[in-house]
Amino acid sequence: MIVGISSRESVAYARRMADRGYDLILIGPDRERLQTAARRITDSCGCSVEALAEDGETVTSIVAGDASITLLVNYAPGALRPWRFSEALMPGFLARGVGAVVEVTGKAQCPRDDALWTSFLVQWEADQVSAH
Repeated sequence: MIVGISSRESVAYARRMADRGYDLILIGPDRERLQTAARRITDSCGCSVEALAEDGETVTSIVAGDASITLLVNYAPGALRPWRFSEALMPGFLARGVGAVVEVTGKAQCPRDDALWTSFLVQWEADQVSAH
């Protein structure tokens, strides 16, 4: 799940994760932009991409019970209560023993170093495999 899809860079990283085989839930402020991004990503890689416009607690309650979410990337540094998604998902992560949260804030809204981001994903994937 990627929160804060509102820039070209955040959409590019969503596409990169989809290219690696991840199904995605994209959350951001602009419903039309999200739907366009989801459609383009799905068309290019065939993975499942769901787009949810940020509307406060409704989205938080929807994702809180979704056991398929194992990674939260939060690109929403300016959002009111940006931790609410972490807070909503953490009980499930802990109960299942699987899950990670990446909080990206300030000027570093997207990792610009492809090698670093790829390294994180590879390590995270290895950790998920070893946990099972």
